[in-house]
Amino acid sequence: MRRKGISERLFSPEGALILLHRVTKRALLLRLLSLAPAFFLHLGLAVIGTLIVESPFERAMVGRSVTASLFRVDLLTSVCAFGLGYFVFQRWRPLAAKWVWVVGLCWFSQRVIFPPDGNRVVLWEVAATKSALFTDWAALSNWTLYTLFSLRVIFYSVGAWCSSLRKDLLERRMVAR
Repeated sequence: MRRKGISERLFSPEGALILLHRVTKRALLLRLLSLAPAFFLHLGLAVIGTLIVESPFERAMVGRSVTASLFRVDLLTSVCAFGLGYFVFQRWRPLAAKWVWVVGLCWFSQRVIFPPDGNRVVLWEVAATKSALFTDWAALSNWTLYTLFSLRVIFYSVGAWCSSLRKDLLERRMVAR
């Protein structure tokens, strides 16, 4: 039995499928590598941009208790991230803005699977507010590191998704008329 030559392998149906599969994998890999900088840009925008947007309103977040203040800060950061994601997607329509939520969910899940103190899972840092005088600073730092980061990233993407859905809905209405 003789071996097939290179031209016979390339132009046979099986060879064409293998070549197409290789080209498709390379094209997909190159596409993902080209989207990575945009993804990290939107990740930074979701975290740092939201912090910049919410900073003028931080004075109003002081409540009667530490728990109330934390809840207000969570609400403020979620609303600001949602608005920023909505605006960014409305203006430039970047695909990466819709998928940044994956990082926030993974970051928050990592905290749930591997709790910071090793033996208990605290999903929301109400445990940091045991007393107004004796605040658990480790729990507050975990709240800042995990909860705020996750809220900013997830709500940034939710805002982008809502903007995308709104734009699609408006386009369908225009076509229907």
